[in-house]
Amino acid sequence: MPFLKYIPAKTNLLVALLAPVLFLLSNFVYAQKWYQVEVLVFTQSDSFGAETSLPEAKLKYPLNWVELAAAGSNNKFTVVNKTGRRLNPDAYTLNSTGVYKVLYHQAWRQPGISPRNAPWLIVSGGKTLGDHRELEGSIRLHLSSYLHLETNLWLMSPVNNTSRPDFRSKHLSTDRVPISPLRAKGGQSSGAFGGGSYGLSGSTRGPAIELSRIDTLRQSERLQLGKTHYIDHPKMGVLIKVVRAKAPGAAATAVDNPPAPATASPSPLQTSPRQDAPDTQAP
Repeated sequence: MPFLKYIPAKTNLLVALLAPVLFLLSNFVYAQKWYQVEVLVFTQSDSFGAETSLPEAKLKYPLNWVELAAAGSNNKFTVVNKTGRRLNPDAYTLNSTGVYKVLYHQAWRQPGISPRNAPWLIVSGGKTLGDHRELEGSIRLHLSSYLHLETNLWLMSPVNNTSRPDFRSKHLSTDRVPISPLRAKGGQSSGAFGGGSYGLSGSTRGPAIELSRIDTLRQSERLQLGKTHYIDHPKMGVLIKVVRAKAPGAAATAVDNPPAPATASPSPLQTSPRQDAPDTQAP
């Protein structure tokens, strides 16, 4: 049929039109943006915080999680050594007050990943409570039009001589809390809080610790580069700082950005010697 002679020409035209698009896509992958992310979680006391105890909340680890790799590796999520952290002065100030206590302080490098694909990092810190730690949960950074940090954290308070279980927290203990995927050794435990989440088998779990309360922090914070963000909560606070970084193998050092007027929420450390000004550059 006559129209068949036009097919090769149309095919060549389609290839010619798609070539620039494929070239741009390949360059986008090559030029993927990298960041140094730093998160510091600490306890704080609020006399009106009893209402935030939510023992009925679902505590669950995500299925899409990743473990940080050693510094210097080519893994996409690599730990930054302690000397490379930007919030060290803040951690020192918090611990020195006698009012706050740092439970978790970690910095790492990662690429900017879309919300659909960005994995979660497992968090644990503070005192050991049987098979658990005082602070547990997960966090993740993702990039769309802006950078966002999501928190899925819970803080467990054990019963002691000065505290009694909240009336809603009776019979609350660590055996009802999901085990960290990093600690799990097989089998799944569906517990009252973590249906379908990872867990140790009953024969391998340690003795349960009675808890007076569990406080949760689930929030998404939009970030600006170079700016120290503060997430407030009656029982815990979170400091976050993200700066540009180079990809592994390209002298992966963090890059500070030009300052701009601050708009962050007030933090308990406004007088800290390391409060950097924000950056209004695109992420």
